[in-house]
Amino acid sequence: AEVRSVAAADSRIRVVSRENRGVGVTRNEGLMLSVGEYVIFMDPDDFYPTRTVLRRLYETAVAKNVDVCGGSLVIYNGETDTMDERKDFPNYFASEGYVNYSDFQFDYGYTRYVFRRSLLIQNGIAFPNYKRFQDPPFFVNAMIAAKKFYTIPDYVYTYRWARKFSKWDSERALHLLCALNDDLVSAEKAGLWRLFDATLMRIQKDFRDVFRENSTDELNAVFDKVKKLCLDVAKLRAVRGKAKARRSPAVSVVLPIYNAEKYIKRCLDSIMNQTYQCLSVI
Repeated sequence: AEVRSVAAADSRIRVVSRENRGVGVTRNEGLMLSVGEYVIFMDPDDFYPTRTVLRRLYETAVAKNVDVCGGSLVIYNGETDTMDERKDFPNYFASEGYVNYSDFQFDYGYTRYVFRRSLLIQNGIAFPNYKRFQDPPFFVNAMIAAKKFYTIPDYVYTYRWARKFSKWDSERALHLLCALNDDLVSAEKAGLWRLFDATLMRIQKDFRDVFRENSTDELNAVFDKVKKLCLDVAKLRAVRGKAKARRSPAVSVVLPIYNAEKYIKRCLDSIMNQTYQCLSVI
């Protein structure tokens, strides 16, 4: 009722009512109903820290002609009514500039960015219908499609922190693992190995107890997919490692020899025993 009363007083607000079908489906419908050149997503318990956030993000994205533009995150503690201006990368960007996603390889915090709507629509990028962890797969795929983004140091999003405890059951645990597997698949296809390793660490360590306590046949079937993918990746990395070792040398040592036979063995040994092995000797 409160939302409708606000909407009645401001024509920019459109209220769409649906039965609860999950937040992923809801965001996707909102994306399809949107008409802006850029789109940004928000959670209802959060808020923007200043009045200039959307102007700053939009005008910067247009000026720099980028598909994605993002800023820094501030944490609001609902229990103490205090703000924590984070200074830790990647939650905080110290300066403006272009960033290649291959150098960033992070999958949290999608609400801090504006996305060009056509980028999402043309690449079929949407939120999976999971009850947990819907946004990282969306964010990763959007960033892979964009390839690069632009950062500003401004605090553009306030995340409301409270002492929350996730209620896990077999369905939520399954959806969590499916989402993490989605991230693994996307990272493997794009060759984002730092993201791949970080995601695998979450499965093995951060959420280990969640999966163990909510084990089902369906969950184990997804685990089988994860294991197969990891084995395939391990083989791929081993092959690439050997190929890299055989690649053209980065350093060539030119060694003229004349009347130096008694010194040559020690000289060659000192070259061939270098810790840097991608070399040739002429």
